[in-house]
Amino acid sequence: MADLPRYLIACLQTGKLALLAILVSGGIVLQILACALYNNWWPMLTVLMYVVLPMPLIFFAGSDTSSLFSQSAITVG
Repeated sequence: MADLPRYLIACLQTGKLALLAILVSGGIVLQILACALYNNWWPMLTVLMYVVLPMPLIFFAGSDTSSLFSQSAITVG
């Protein structure tokens, strides 16, 4: 795959992202449909995981180094 042009690689990556978005949205639709058909809305609490799971990535993906392992945070005294 290294011999492919960059625009083709970018297109394939976009396709993977689009496929992932379609699968996630399809999963949510099927979950809502199942809850509506059986009139049991307790399983919708699992939708919280769609919100909670990406939070570490959102909060910590922008930093270049981890604050837990950086040398500047260690003080010798």
